[in-house]
Amino acid sequence: MAGIEHSKKHSTRRRISVLISVVAVFFLLFLLVVLRDQYFQKQISFPYVAEERDIQVMSLIQFDGPNIDEDGYMGENIAGLQVKNISDKYISEADIELVMENGASYHFMIQDLPNKAVTTALEKSSRTYDKREICTDIKTSVKTEDISMREDAVDIQTDGTEIIVANISQNPTGDMTVIYRYLAGDSYIGGRSYKITVPPLEPGESYKYEDTTGVMGLPYVVGVQ
Repeated sequence: MAGIEHSKKHSTRRRISVLISVVAVFFLLFLLVVLRDQYFQKQISFPYVAEERDIQVMSLIQFDGPNIDEDGYMGENIAGLQVKNISDKYISEADIELVMENGASYHFMIQDLPNKAVTTALEKSSRTYDKREICTDIKTSVKTEDISMREDAVDIQTDGTEIIVANISQNPTGDMTVIYRYLAGDSYIGGRSYKITVPPLEPGESYKYEDTTGVMGLPYVVGVQ
């Protein structure tokens, strides 16, 4: 009888030990899941499609030269962000924040980017970027708008630094706002856009504007209001 009792006690202790081990394993797994975001941050890889699925962040680069997104500040290794409008809409404004593993963040502003167009925006405060930094999060806010070129009423051409707007309709135009960006090759430079006011034009009349402040690329019209 004593042997049977001893066997039962030994079996009970084994079951309790196994149960404690199982509970401990589940507790450790629970801790790993809870603390994962705090201690094991995700790493963003490029190209990256934003949640709104309107823009694609193509790459984060270092830029040397004048920051036209901050009044022409001349710097080296300024953070630059190559962005593509992958929607079928005209993006009137987008704010993008890149959060880095070391706690730093980079802020970029995009204005008036047509669909399928690519631009390289520069960090708003000219913060420098170290290629060893790791991006862990991207936050975006995107606004779209219906913008046309008013091709039924005006013809717009560029000649070097000049923008030429001609009234090709049979009626006078009202005041117009022409929106343009700087184009270098097949992509835009900078995040910001520029606007000029064109006075009313009679049929056949044209208006010329010369951009004398551009330091990179040539003016290219992206919309008319």
